[in-house]
Amino acid sequence: MLSPTNGLNYKNSTQSIEIRWKKHYSAAKNKKSKSIIYAGIRKYGKNAFTIEELYQSTDLEYTLNVKEKEFIVEYKTHVSEGGYNLTMGGEGTIGYIPSEETRRKLSVAGKGRVHSEESKQKISEAGKRRISVETRQTRAEGRKDRILLHGFSEEHKRNLSKSQQGRVFSEEHRRKLSESQKRRIYEE
Repeated sequence: MLSPTNGLNYKNSTQSIEIRWKKHYSAAKNKKSKSIIYAGIRKYGKNAFTIEELYQSTDLEYTLNVKEKEFIVEYKTHVSEGGYNLTMGGEGTIGYIPSEETRRKLSVAGKGRVHSEESKQKISEAGKRRISVETRQTRAEGRKDRILLHGFSEEHKRNLSKSQQGRVFSEEHRRKLSESQKRRIYEE
């Protein structure tokens, strides 16, 4: 259930909180909008919400990518905790859980889709831009230490072994580990 007690926290805005609130309230009056914040405003009324400024900074990137995430956790404003934030903040959609209807529509839309060679190339290039050349080189250097036949270097194996020493598993956990290994198919 939506709860108006969580309030709206405009910590990520470049506009004043008054302007943002007026825009939200105006949009909420449009019954076609399905946003949960607008549904909450229609259900509880605008006076049921508390609007307050939590943080000020001239560094917008830090505010959006760090502080917003912290505030969503601190004030429990994610939808999973009865709030109105659909994501965990920052850039992207981390924490967003699409509805069953949305998942179904995406599934139907994607079925039978075949990417052209040009499209595949663009997707490949976009993926390469996400990771810097330095990061790729660092990862490649780290992989050189591994022995391909066995997966990890001897030093890495020793460190893994040390980290696991002294751990005690319950009978149920050991049974589940055993079952998972029985289903495993090994390559030659």
